[in-house]
Amino acid sequence: YPLRIIRPADGIPSYEYEPNRLTLVLSEAGQIVDAAWD
Repeated sequence: YPLRIIRPADGIPSYEYEPNRLTLVLSEAGQIVDAAWD
């Protein structure tokens, strides 16, 4: 499965729907603060 990692400085350039992608949102410390299957 594709994995998308979003770090605080990255932002989200686009939000294309992909049903098999796991998205992780990381904190400044590198900890996972949110995760979702698109």
